Amino acid sequence: MPDSLLPSAPQSMELSPPAKQFLPIFDPRTHEEMRQVLEDNLGPRGLTPRQLDRIKVPTGGAQMFSLQGIAGEEALREITGIVLAWTDGRAYYSVPFSERGKQRTPPDCTSKDALYGVGKPGGECRHCPMSQWESDPKGGRGQACKEMRRLLLLRGGLMLPELVTVPPTSLKNAYAYFQRLASYRVPYWSLVTSLRLEKASNADGIDYARITFTSGELFPENERETLRPYHNQMMNLLRDAEIEPEYEDVSHDDD
Repeated sequence: MPDSLLPSAPQSMELSPPAKQFLPIFDPRTHEEMRQVLEDNLGPRGLTPRQLDRIKVPTGGAQMFSLQGIAGEEALREITGIVLAWTDGRAYYSVPFSERGKQRTPPDCTSKDALYGVGKPGGECRHCPMSQWESDPKGGRGQACKEMRRLLLLRGGLMLPELVTVPPTSLKNAYAYFQRLASYRVPYWSLVTSLRLEKASNADGIDYARITFTSGELFPENERETLRPYHNQMMNLLRDAEIEPEYEDVSHDDD
């Protein structure tokens, strides 16, 4: 990771309670260690979006996130951290998920901003027939081209963020949460956010897990200024990340 991606921490060590959960970011005494560890493990090329660990949303209505710990795969009911960046995206597969089996194939068309697609059919997303409601080949009100929101979430104690892909079935909750923060003039990266899973069912009675978002403690103004350049760098990093859906699509409608 280039030095520019390391935040410029305040010189005072009087950290707020939420900042104490993220000492690698806010404690300037850890920055040299961070640089050395990143250089040792990532090499001279630094960090790429593909190297980031993924936090996976479960299938079948299970209510535990799946993520990679240092000793292997872990399961957590709740994940808490700073959402450093987010982008909306889209992915279209001509062969539905249920017919692809375990084979991981790239989407036929993707959009890194949910506005313009690259691939087949490509073009402006809002006019594409695959993004219209009721275009899902499975029927119902769903879209053939699935929309998602990707989050870079930094959990307490970690040096690098992890990627969370919010599936279509959780977008309504995500939109409502970010809109609520905007209404209160709170930048989403300036507070701690918790993600939990609740059980839901689609119109066909198929269970799935839906993400809920809860706001936590807010960082004071001086610590927000520490986070601001880090947030900007993470936004640039996320914009370059390829679209790789990390969920099983079970929705037939816009819920």
